[in-house]
Parts: sequence; C-alpha cells; structure tokens
Amino acid sequence: MSTNEDASGGVFETLHKHTSQLPLPGQSGAPFFDGEDVEEFLTSWAQLADACGLSRRDKVKMVPGYVEKSLRHTVRMLEAYASGDWEWDDFRQQMVDEFAEQGMVSGVHELRTHCATEHEDIVAYTRKFNSLNAKVEDGELTEREVCQLYLGGLPERV
Repeated sequence: MSTNEDASGGVFETLHKHTSQLPLPGQSGAPFFDGEDVEEFLTSWAQLADACGLSRRDKVKMVPGYVEKSLRHTVRMLEAYASGDWEWDDFRQQMVDEFAEQGMVSGVHELRTHCATEHEDIVAYTRKFNSLNAKVEDGELTEREVCQLYLGGLPERV
C-alpha cells in the first residue's frame, strides 16, 4: 500500500487505529480482490470490517487498499465511492454491477479452455470441470454447451 496515495484520504490513519484487529493489505488473513468473485470478496470484507468496528464510512473508504492495483481506479470511480456518500449497500451493489460479469466471463473462458491433462484421471478432470462450471452464472451456457465443453476436454482415449 502506498502511504502517500492513501494517507491523503485518511486511510493510513484509519489503518493505524485498527491495526491490532484489521490485517493490513497483503498481510495474511486480509481479503484481496483481484477481479474474480466479487461477492466472496465483499462478504469477507464486510465481515472483517464489522468485526473490527470500522465505521460505515471507513468500511467503504478502505476497500481500494485491498483491491488489485490495476482495479483501484475503477473502484474509486464508482459513484458511491467518488461521491463521498460512503453508503455500504450502494457501494456493494455498484461493485457487483461492475465486476460480477468480469468474473463470469472469466469462468466461461476457463470452462471453455479446460482440458484433461495426460496424467489427470477422469474423476479429477470431472471435479475440476464441475468447479469451473459452478462459477458460470445460470443461463450463461445451455446444458448442451456444458456437455460439449465437458466432452471436448476429455482426452481421445478415456
């Protein structure tokens, strides 16, 4: 975390007040958002922020420090953040609106490119496929497409 970037917004001071409870960005146990699974990140962040007693303002204001650097600008430009209203429910919804589809597209891409490796048995391949398929939103792929992707990823000799 860059202190000159975040101190101007008071984030450094907030971190200092809560360091005994709140893990610093990058520290073990700290939630981190890399663009994937926004819902999981937001749930983890909200639970941690509430457990640490962060104010509703700090709960929103501190999020960018726990976000991949390339995504921070996007997070800061969300209306609920940029406006200074700091309403968690609005911010959360805007994060979901902004990033949920990105994770879904990535999930479909992973599913489309998943193939069994030479040394992977059918059970391991099926588990991995099902795990990737669980990331895909309902209705994004038809049952037929899922079956085609599954069969297409199998080695020629099963």
